[in-house]
Amino acid sequence: MAHDSGGLSREEFLRVQEQLIELRNRNYELQEELKRKSNEISQLSNSHSTKSDALQFASKLISRSKDKDSAKYEVEIENLQRKLATQEEEFRLQQETLFAEINKITSMNEGLKKASEISPENEGNSTLDAEYQSLKSELEKSKVRIEELEQKSTTLQELLAAEQAKKLEQDSLIHGLENQLLECRAEMETNEKEAAKKAQDLEADQCMLNMMVELKKYQDERETMIKSYKEMENSLEVQSELVQKNQKLEKSVDYLSQNLEESKRHFEEIQMKYNSLVENEQQKINQSVESALKEYRDQALITENKFQLEVSDMRKEFEKERDELLLKIRRLEDKISAKDEEKNMALKKQTALMKELQRSLKEERKRADSLEKKSEEKAGWHVVGQDMETRSSHTFDGNESISSLSALESDNVELINRLTTLQSLHHESVSRVNLSILLFLKLKFVAKPLGN
Repeated sequence: MAHDSGGLSREEFLRVQEQLIELRNRNYELQEELKRKSNEISQLSNSHSTKSDALQFASKLISRSKDKDSAKYEVEIENLQRKLATQEEEFRLQQETLFAEINKITSMNEGLKKASEISPENEGNSTLDAEYQSLKSELEKSKVRIEELEQKSTTLQELLAAEQAKKLEQDSLIHGLENQLLECRAEMETNEKEAAKKAQDLEADQCMLNMMVELKKYQDERETMIKSYKEMENSLEVQSELVQKNQKLEKSVDYLSQNLEESKRHFEEIQMKYNSLVENEQQKINQSVESALKEYRDQALITENKFQLEVSDMRKEFEKERDELLLKIRRLEDKISAKDEEKNMALKKQTALMKELQRSLKEERKRADSLEKKSEEKAGWHVVGQDMETRSSHTFDGNESISSLSALESDNVELINRLTTLQSLHHESVSRVNLSILLFLKLKFVAKPLGN
């Protein structure tokens, strides 16, 4: 009874042990959750670094496009200002010359009026009236010219106003781009601040880890104390101290769990903000990439149209050259056919001449044989005289036959030379035709892939 009234009962001690076991399990769960959260934080920091790189790249792209546009607009504005200055200078010179002419005409008009008032003669008046009318017409012409120049000046002023309005629009556009760049920089600064906050949160998580380590130490101490409880079951004072320590440990565990829940909520809020920022930056980057892709597609379309026009021009030139080559081939074929006909005619003439030569040779041989027979049959002085005559006639006929043979041989040589020249021309024309056919086939094979 004294043991029951002075300290904890066995049931209470078992209940305390169960609570300690539950706290230990809770501690392990919290440690695992803390590891998981630290892994998530490291992943988020890595994704934040990649997103910040993408944001820097987008800001560089925006700054480059802004610099290019501003340089182009400045060049256009300078050109327009130069043009306007030259036009204003021309207008000023024309206006000065016109005013000088008007002053001259008015002075002449006043002088003529004075002269007409002073001179009493009618003839002088008539001449002065004519001069006055001419000067008046010149004055009207100059007035018309002044009106035209004034209209030109108004149009130039309108153009200047339009260009100034364009310049203002461009300035506003540049200002808007600068504002966008400033906004991007501000967002980057906010992202950096949030990253710093996240680093602070990581430090807070590290503190939580330290607290968990301390909690583990407390648990180890508690386990040692439990061992000591087993050894000192009978000592009520030790049991009361253990209960007090256990209560303190429970309070510290509750406090740590509350801090952990608050840190979780804070971390979830930071994560939501970071996700929204990342989505906004991603949308901006996608818009800039889409605009760049659109410009690239437009440029590709322009180059493709240009290439198609160049290909069509090349095709037309190729068709023209092909038609010219076909005409040349037809002409060469006509020339070859004409040369073949000439060759055939020359061969026919040569064969006819050879036949005539053979026939004349046969006739001359017959005549020579007959003359020899006659000379052998005859004898005596008369025979000798006749023989001399026949010999003279025979020599005469022989000379004629020799001259005819030489003429025939020369004709034959000429015909042979002509045949050789015709054959060489034929070979040259055939080689040219072959070359032209090869060129035509090559051009045809080249034209097929172009047509496809």
